[in-house]
Amino acid sequence: MLSLEPISDWNAIASKKSLVGIYRAAGYKTYWLSVQEVDSFGGIIPQIAAEAQSTQYFERSYDGAMMPEYEKILNNGATEKQAIFIHIKGSHFEYSRRYPDDFKKFKPSSNSVKDKIAADYDNSILYTDWLLSSIIDQLKLSKKPSILFYSSDHGENIMDDSRGLLGHGIGNKYDMSVSAFVWVSDNISSQQALKLSKLKERENQRVSISSLPHTLLNITGILTSEYKSSNDLLSDDFVTSKCPHLLGSEYVPTFNFDAY
Repeated sequence: MLSLEPISDWNAIASKKSLVGIYRAAGYKTYWLSVQEVDSFGGIIPQIAAEAQSTQYFERSYDGAMMPEYEKILNNGATEKQAIFIHIKGSHFEYSRRYPDDFKKFKPSSNSVKDKIAADYDNSILYTDWLLSSIIDQLKLSKKPSILFYSSDHGENIMDDSRGLLGHGIGNKYDMSVSAFVWVSDNISSQQALKLSKLKERENQRVSISSLPHTLLNITGILTSEYKSSNDLLSDDFVTSKCPHLLGSEYVPTFNFDAY
């Protein structure tokens, strides 16, 4: 989701600059804030993080642990362009470990494992809502023209149907569908606002997180040879995605949501 290369070409993804390195080369002060651990499960992620000028990890903490550093970054460099990449745990299993006690608002409706998991998951979502709201509030306070893109990298099965499936990486409508949104400050340029109005045209189209980097580069006026207007949500050339993905190490060229 941070590479301009297609997911079918993993070697190109691993060998070329990610969005982090591209923004750095374009003159942005780049930051990587992560609450995930640096371990073997991270795969290529530590390599991408290392492309940033400043990298900080808040391992084995709740996602909110990075907020003081985030605020400090926003308060620095009044005129410098900043690209801040925030990597959180969100609602990764085990859900009960993703939020502090203050956010334990949802209670299981029964003693079943399913209801306990659902309540823990809902509490983790509540905590992420608080975190995103806090990030946006700080952007407002900074008075800087700002654009925030948020996306999950996958969804979760939480025993939604008779199969009782739990977790992700299964490849169904529960973990292939992700949530995403765009927030912008009131003082972005009129040209940027006009570009973003294109998103309304995508409401009923199938889009993929593979469009994220192409769209971000357009809205910030950075173009590279790898940019593809057909993947750019703000372009008239955008082509509805077939949602290609990796399932384990297998490349799958399309995901048919209608089949579910």
